[in-house]
Amino acid sequence: MHKDYWTKSLVLLGCLFSTFTLAQTFDLPADSASFAVMVYDYESGLLEGGSVVNVSPDLISIPDTIPLIKTRQPPADFGWMKFDYELDSLTLFYGTIVWAGQGEILIPDSLLPVESFEADSMPIERPQNLVYWNYTGEVLTEDSLIQSGTRAWENAKLLAITHQFADDFYQAAIYFYPPAVGALDPTVAKWIVFLYRNPLFTGIREESPSLYPQEILLLSAYPNPFNPTTTIRYSIPENSPVTVTIYDQQGRQVNTLVNAQQTVGDYHLQWNGTDASGRQLSSGLYFCQVQAGRFTETMKLVLLK
Repeated sequence: MHKDYWTKSLVLLGCLFSTFTLAQTFDLPADSASFAVMVYDYESGLLEGGSVVNVSPDLISIPDTIPLIKTRQPPADFGWMKFDYELDSLTLFYGTIVWAGQGEILIPDSLLPVESFEADSMPIERPQNLVYWNYTGEVLTEDSLIQSGTRAWENAKLLAITHQFADDFYQAAIYFYPPAVGALDPTVAKWIVFLYRNPLFTGIREESPSLYPQEILLLSAYPNPFNPTTTIRYSIPENSPVTVTIYDQQGRQVNTLVNAQQTVGDYHLQWNGTDASGRQLSSGLYFCQVQAGRFTETMKLVLLK
């Protein structure tokens, strides 16, 4: 059973990863968004290998967080954790998490060796939006783990590839990956450092109105399914009255999150699974509808309890 599962899983992963372009020379094209995924030893914080990929260009800025969708399958005999690029649904990291055993990191192609990553002696500032995630993908708050992850970052910031990312607006996240569930085994745990940059926006979007979509762009909510809160992101192409409304499965309006005049640009808001009176809604399927002038977009949201 396990053998068949792994065979099928590896075939699936091969399909998922076939769309990637591996940048062996670490070229970061100006017309592409780019990711670096680097694996660091938990105890020493030393680099063990990495991968750099260039993905299709996206014109939407998400300045407050690295644009990754984190999906977790809780362990039974084993589980897994997957990170997808939010705007293109491309898998950047896939790692198994095994109960009372050791999992395996499966990322696009094979990791490049440490020798592929050159050092750079120039100092670099830590990005203000650097975030640490625990093994479930939530924000990490445990000080001892953050200190260990900081060792990985101190090494990552010395790499030439990190300096290349810092030439543009870039974002970074550090994920704690323990392949074995249960008591922490520091000999197998890893830190996964994600770097992201998109040179197609500068953060001053008013100067480049042509970068905006010609209709509403409603990005995937994160997390989704969610409990207790999800973040909804959207872009509107023109100044217009905007409403963001939540409906239940029967089409009944349960909450209005936005009802205001908004200017062209990117927006994000949070919904905590409540109705218009602040009462917590039951688990189930809901719909988020964004209407901006003559444009309307709708997406599904799943509330879990």
